[in-house]
Amino acid sequence: MAKKATARTKSAPISRKKLARKSSERPEGYNKAIEAFEKALKALHKGDVERARSQFDAIVTEFREEPEVVDRALAYRAACDRQRKSSFSPRTFEEAVAYGVFCHNRGDYDRAIKYLSKAIDMEPNSDHAHYCLAAAYSRHGDSQDATRHLKQAVTGNPYNRVLAKADADFAALRAETEVAQLLTSPD
Repeated sequence: MAKKATARTKSAPISRKKLARKSSERPEGYNKAIEAFEKALKALHKGDVERARSQFDAIVTEFREEPEVVDRALAYRAACDRQRKSSFSPRTFEEAVAYGVFCHNRGDYDRAIKYLSKAIDMEPNSDHAHYCLAAAYSRHGDSQDATRHLKQAVTGNPYNRVLAKADADFAALRAETEVAQLLTSPD
């Protein structure tokens, strides 16, 4: 009895020659799909998993007529989902503050604000967390929230006034009247 040949269910990687040939056969849709795919890959390589995932989703939706690109977009979208699930999530106050400060030092102020706010939710009277959150808001350009949290930090521990006077994170904020008064007055 002869064995029946089965079709391959997985698509083989596309070689550069095949890409070039397919590109010349279907220039409009295929080239646009490849451009969108490259853009999504760049976002993923930069670490912006959320943006990459949404771009891979858009490829799946917009370029259904390009199954090779859609297949790869689905594979990378799944990788984005795995990466999102394995991302760090602090469970304690100390972890939230440490991770928030880490993000702040990397220049990721949005994420720093997110985790430092979680820390304050866990321990609302922590002058250290309020100070760090004020610094993140200040660097982010939100002087109102920065001032509010700096006030709470100074109220919780007057030594934070001394720290804030020399902290580069508050350089732009020190020019504001309310903050200047907070940093110069003893109470």
